[in-house]
Amino acid sequence: MPNDLSNALSSFRFKSREWSFVDLRINIPPSSLGSDAINPHTQYSNPLAFVGYGGCEAIEASFTLGEGNQMICEAADYMVRQLDGVSVEDLIKSNVGFYDSLTNPLQLRWLSPNSGLPLMAAGLIVNTLLDGAAKVSGLPAWEYLARLPSDFLISLIGDRHLAARFRLGLVKNIL
Repeated sequence: MPNDLSNALSSFRFKSREWSFVDLRINIPPSSLGSDAINPHTQYSNPLAFVGYGGCEAIEASFTLGEGNQMICEAADYMVRQLDGVSVEDLIKSNVGFYDSLTNPLQLRWLSPNSGLPLMAAGLIVNTLLDGAAKVSGLPAWEYLARLPSDFLISLIGDRHLAARFRLGLVKNIL
């Protein structure tokens, strides 16, 4: 049975019409430094996510370069539409699990399984959910995460990755 903190996240139900994604790009004057050391263009780029969450507004930003914003926004929107009506708890209890449901969506997995575009879009969604759950709980996000029960955190990521590390002998003690 989840405690109040884990319930703030597990009870969230996706309603795709309540989500909005914004492709925010801010141009830097051409004589200024670029957005990073490698890319010559002078533009900061952030895909943003907004959703109503228990009477609060959950907000999150990701970071990419220029045209990548649009792709992340579209992928995140697609993923949220696929999850319409599903709760976080439903995903945790499913055969696929919360983490894999978000990071490896069936129609996007071929772009780069468990990485790239699907992973960036999933991160934007998950961080928005964490922002909302933390606000509902009245805590800063770092403290909300620190106070979550470890078994709940493991249920979010699933044990597939942990089990592989145990088989390889890479993890001696956990939690």
